[in-house]
Amino acid sequence: ATVTGVLIGYARVSTTAQLLDRQLRALDDAGCAKVFSDQLSGRDADRPELRACLAYLRAGDTLVVPSLDRLSRS
Repeated sequence: ATVTGVLIGYARVSTTAQLLDRQLRALDDAGCAKVFSDQLSGRDADRPELRACLAYLRAGDTLVVPSLDRLSRS
C-alpha cells in the first residue's frame, strides 16, 4: 500500500498590524488539510506555530508556504 501524506500549510506576517488573509486563502486554495500561522518577525527564532507545524508533520506530508520568505529570512 502506498502511504500518501497531506498538505500542511504555514503562513507568517511580520507584525500584528499585517493581515494573514491572502496567505491563508492561498493555503486553503492549495488544499492544505491544516494550517499554522505566526504574527512575528522572521528574525524571531522563537515562532511557536512554526515549531508546532514542524512537530505536526509526518513522513510523506508536504509543507506548503505562500512564499519562501514566510518560512525564513535566509
